[in-house]
Amino acid sequence: LAQAISFGVQSRSLGRVQPTPPPQTSPHPLSATFHPPKVLTMGAYKYLQEFWQKKQSDVFRFLARLRNWEYRQLPAVHRASRPTRPDKARRVGYKAKQGYSIYRVRVVRGDRKTKVAKGIVYGKPTNHGINKIKMKRNLRSIAEERVGRKCSTLRVLNSYWVA
Repeated sequence: LAQAISFGVQSRSLGRVQPTPPPQTSPHPLSATFHPPKVLTMGAYKYLQEFWQKKQSDVFRFLARLRNWEYRQLPAVHRASRPTRPDKARRVGYKAKQGYSIYRVRVVRGDRKTKVAKGIVYGKPTNHGINKIKMKRNLRSIAEERVGRKCSTLRVLNSYWVA
C-alpha cells in the first residue's frame, strides 16, 4: 500500500491550490541531491533457483518425497503440463508459447549389468564381470534419446534434472 503526498499552499486570491516544490532536505551540507540507498531485491526466479540449491532443507525434502512418489505412479516417459522448475527451464531455452512441450523421463541410476544367461560368461577372465559395468553415456543423454524416440516429430531442445 502506498500513499501519495503532495505539497501545496492555499491561494487567497484565486481560491485554488498551487503546487510548491517539497522542502530540500540534505543529509550532508555539501551534497546537492540525496539518493536513498538501493535495496537489493530478488525476483521469483532467483528465489526458485536458491530453493533448488538447498536440497537438504526440510521443505525441499518434503516436497521431493511427494513429487517422487507421484512420478513413480506415472509412465517412464510422459508429458508434463508445465515445467517442474520454471527458472531452469527458461535458462535452458524453454518459452511458454506454442511449439514447446515438456516431457518427463525416468532413468534408472547406477551401474549396468551384463546380460548373460544364468550369469555364465564364456571366455577369458577379463570379461567375466557382470555387476560393476559402468555406462559409457551419462543419464541425461539417455533421457534425451528416449524422449526423441517417443516424440519423433519433435526436436529435443535441452534437459534438466528434476528428482
